[in-house]
Order: sequence, then C-alpha cells, then structure tokens
Amino acid sequence: MNVLKRCDNGPGIFGSIAIARGEDIVAEWIGSSDASKAEELLVNIDELLDGAAMSRHDIGLIAVSAGPGSFTGLRIGLAAARALGLAWNAPVYGYPTLALIAAMALKRESGPVRIATTGTP
Repeated sequence: MNVLKRCDNGPGIFGSIAIARGEDIVAEWIGSSDASKAEELLVNIDELLDGAAMSRHDIGLIAVSAGPGSFTGLRIGLAAARALGLAWNAPVYGYPTLALIAAMALKRESGPVRIATTGTP
C-alpha cells in the first residue's frame, strides 16, 4: 500500500512530505524556511505524485503528524490531510512526531536509546 505522509517539522526542517510503500520511501519533499508556505502544500503534493509517476488513486492511506510542532503548521497539515482523505476516499491517521523519532532511533540502534530534540525551554 502506498502511504502519503506529512510531518510538520524537525531541526532545520519546516515541513516534509513523503510517499512510502512499506518501509521504502518512493518519493519525498523536504521544506526549508523560505519554501514551506501553506499555499504551496497541495502543489508540492501534486508534484511529488507526478515525480513518482503516481496519481491520487495510488494512495491507500494518508498519515499526518499530530505534534508536537508549530500550531499553525499542525493545523495546516491536519486540515490538508483531512481534505485529501475525503477527496481521495483514503483513511487519514495522525501520529505523534516524538513516537516517530523514537521508532526511527530504535530501528537504527540496539539497546537503550535516548533522544534529545531542540525546542524552546
């Protein structure tokens, strides 16, 4: 199943979009502070699908970051995911960003893992 994923942000990243098939990333877009405008989100998704030679019919699930992250970025991502889910007849699932970071670290390391993220105190 192909999954469209959106993550709000991370250190030095201001939004990202990926198409995954199983554990493989088929295509991805990573934003920067000057390129991650809300009005370009749907255009970026469309370009990502075109670049992967896919259409909306190839997407079986939409996953979106549910935080933590910037309030505005989360609202934009959740609203876009919900709208695309309704339009594409695809289920939408939110996931906690910190759980994703922990799962990625556990996959790379064996034994106990400690994770530190940047943010405001």
